Amino acid sequence: MISEKDRFYATSGDITPDGPSVWHILDWDQRRNISVKMSQELDDEEPAIEQLKKHIDEIDSEIFLVHVSPSGRLLSSSKDPKYDQAMSVYYPPIKEVTPVEGRDPIRRSELIEIDRLGPGADLVSHAPTGAKLEFKYYWDRAWMFRIWDEMNLWRRLPRHPHIAVFDNIVVDEGGLKVIGFTTESTHGASLRDQKRPTFKLKWLKQLINVVDDLNLKYGIQHQNISTETIIVDTEKDSIKLTNFNVAVHVGSEDLFGARDDILGVSSTVYEFITRRGDYDQRGFKNIQARNWIQHPEVVVDAPGPQFHALIKEWQDRRASGPQILSYKAAPEHIEWPVMTEPEPISRSYIMQDGSTRSKSIVTYCERRIDALANGREVLNWERPPQSKLAKGERVLATGKRVEQRELSATNGTHEEEKKEAPAMCPMGMMKMQFGGYSMDDMDELLKLCPFSGRKA
Repeated sequence: MISEKDRFYATSGDITPDGPSVWHILDWDQRRNISVKMSQELDDEEPAIEQLKKHIDEIDSEIFLVHVSPSGRLLSSSKDPKYDQAMSVYYPPIKEVTPVEGRDPIRRSELIEIDRLGPGADLVSHAPTGAKLEFKYYWDRAWMFRIWDEMNLWRRLPRHPHIAVFDNIVVDEGGLKVIGFTTESTHGASLRDQKRPTFKLKWLKQLINVVDDLNLKYGIQHQNISTETIIVDTEKDSIKLTNFNVAVHVGSEDLFGARDDILGVSSTVYEFITRRGDYDQRGFKNIQARNWIQHPEVVVDAPGPQFHALIKEWQDRRASGPQILSYKAAPEHIEWPVMTEPEPISRSYIMQDGSTRSKSIVTYCERRIDALANGREVLNWERPPQSKLAKGERVLATGKRVEQRELSATNGTHEEEKKEAPAMCPMGMMKMQFGGYSMDDMDELLKLCPFSGRKA
């Protein structure tokens, strides 16, 4: 289940001095947009979100605007489509994407929801095979290019024993548009999910190995190494990295120094073993000089100083060895295509003299109400609130409700679907998680997808 912290996000607001105020809010659980009107002037969206929380699971799915009092009482609501703030976003055609070798793309209607992991990420079962997978997708403009880049980067990485497996491309029901992708399920297996915190020296060596390969062989910076993205494979007694949602080329302008992979490994392992975060974020000075002290709740197979020594040796080797300043200098560097542009659409404008003029523009997203009014196809994503699903009721990735018995009769009953989903860990402890991003990052993500298209 999506945590309350990450469930809501305000995209914009219409604020009038002395009131009223209207905040336009995304609900990631129901994948819907709803506007909240309050009579007072609100420079911050939090009061509107707090009052919306009291009603959101009871509000009819066709309602676009609610008017609530400062105490949270529901004063009125509207189904008038003029208040619909939902966006219709661009999905590239399947012809622009090379299929996974030997596989047909997965259709969205073939995926059955097991759990909602976070914004833009679900744990699902693939109906035809019963495979348990993680489905990552976008239905709002903020993540459009991130999902595209993550999908294309991840699928091009050679199979690696310490990288989670990319599974397949996901298309719409018609099989014409690419809407996301699936990976092997690693849900509940991260370092942070461990009931008894455990770390091994050989896992650190494996982590160093995979980061060296990403950085020096493939020219990729992961940029999100944390206890959330380090997965423990208990059967193989090894670890693997998952989630490439903020990964970039080495030397890219989108490279964040604070997300350097060497710092990511060093600080994550240090914090995990010692349960302390008192290192210098700007470099390795403090963390290198420290004699690591194992926290009593953490199980390790070697003394803390051995972990410290291995990390320091690695840091020194990377600092004195060949430097990859551009991803193209990496011997097996990975490249992927930029998302193709949508077909231009015509927009009409009323001029000062009252005349109307039309202009052809390229846009990656527009209001759903405008797309429908102009006869353009819209892919709907709304789904019922997870808290209101009845026993035996399931939801397809399309958002459609179905009964478990219907699925069993149509596709056969798979043991994977019957298993109860693992207990969810709280979201939001790390900034970037699952497919999902925490709300702390949403403002930055919105800058990546302006209405007129991607920045060059």
